[in-house]
Order: sequence, then structure tokens, then C-alpha cells
Amino acid sequence: MGHERKEYPTYDDWHTLYPLVEEFYPEMARIRKKTSETEYQICVLTKLDCDLSDIIYLMGVSRAYMSITRKRLSERLVHTNEDSAKLFDQRIKEQ
Repeated sequence: MGHERKEYPTYDDWHTLYPLVEEFYPEMARIRKKTSETEYQICVLTKLDCDLSDIIYLMGVSRAYMSITRKRLSERLVHTNEDSAKLFDQRIKEQ
């Protein structure tokens, strides 16, 4: 009673989405090789311009986890730690 049912994308959902994203954004295949599965999912959802709160919900993670992960991705993929989470979002969307 009072519990919200949460459904998250399945393994099959993600692996159906990846080729579609990479078809429209070929540079995402390069990013996929440099990231873990969870990190790549964050990159894909960011590339698709999902709102941060929606990404957190779909991934089933905390805001703190998302902040730390985006900072690490920024350092690894964008090679900066200056305002890294926002810069990460911007650079992923530009690619």
C-alpha cells in the first residue's frame, strides 16, 4: 500500500537501444569501449538528452552516485575536472 511500482530497463532493453544510438551517433561506440556497462548507460541517456532526475530514476541509483560517476566520466572522457559533471553532459551531447 502506497508503494510506487518501479520498472527499470532490462538487459535486453539496453542491448536493443545501443545499436540504435550508435547508428545515429557513431562516436558513442568509441565511448562504449572506454566505459563500464553502467557508465555507458549514463552516457547513452545523457546523449539522448534525458533529464538528470530521469536518469537517476531509470538507473535506480542515488543522486550522490550519479554525481561521482559523472565526475569520473568527465575526467576520463573529457580529460578535465573543472565543473566536470556539467561539462561531461555538454561534451557528450555535442559528440
